[in-house]
Amino acid sequence: MRKNRRIGVNLSVSVLIALILAVVCACKKEKTKSDLQYPFNGLYTYYKNFKIEGIRMYRVSIDGIPSKNYALYILETYTDACNPETRYRDPEILGGIIHPYDAGLNDTIYRLSFIHGHKRILPKPLRWSTIGKKVSCELDISKKVDKKNHYTAFYNGDYEHLPLDMSNPIKYKNISYRSVKSNKDTLRYLITFDKRQSLPDSVFIVFPVKDIKTAIDNSTIERYSLISHSDFMEPWDSMVKRASKIVEERIKRERQLVEKIQQERENIK
Repeated sequence: MRKNRRIGVNLSVSVLIALILAVVCACKKEKTKSDLQYPFNGLYTYYKNFKIEGIRMYRVSIDGIPSKNYALYILETYTDACNPETRYRDPEILGGIIHPYDAGLNDTIYRLSFIHGHKRILPKPLRWSTIGKKVSCELDISKKVDKKNHYTAFYNGDYEHLPLDMSNPIKYKNISYRSVKSNKDTLRYLITFDKRQSLPDSVFIVFPVKDIKTAIDNSTIERYSLISHSDFMEPWDSMVKRASKIVEERIKRERQLVEKIQQERENIK
């Protein structure tokens, strides 16, 4: 009888231990799942800026982009994170993560120069959008020999703004920390030239202290396909100018209307 009672007690203890282990395992799984959903609870490293370590520029063809009489190039900039800061994110608060490299480039780009011999060559914007030449968009492209891997490239027909695009890339305004796989990255820009004119053989990024220069590879053409592109956007200053013009015209019409009403009142008197 005592033996049976002891067996029953042992069995109860075993069941209780099993239940405790099951609860502990469930808690660990739930915590792991939560950590995967919110991987940046607590302390994390935030990189305030990025720097450009090198560049490359090469000829391309991209099926799906109107390029008659144009020579297409991809300019790649190789970036590295810098100016790290330790940040704290309250695990009870959702959202509020600052975009990586929120302060942009850690330097000032004075200008971007494309050179043929000793002569500066200006890019020529594509005739692509009905809203004008000076438009920008993001491109999703893939190599013809490797269609599984996609690449993002940025295009802006207003090339005077290209240094600003490179200093504050639109990519870093859209991505979150979840999308950052390492502290290094490659940014790509589509640059287009008139095929009937001299083509550049080198490119300079002019900084205050040290410039970055590279020769341009015109010997081969890497072939890509356009997967998709974002909506065309006008440069910010163009939109501001157009909005200002609309406001000025509206004020002018209102002033004319007031003057007309005042004139009619004077005539009645």
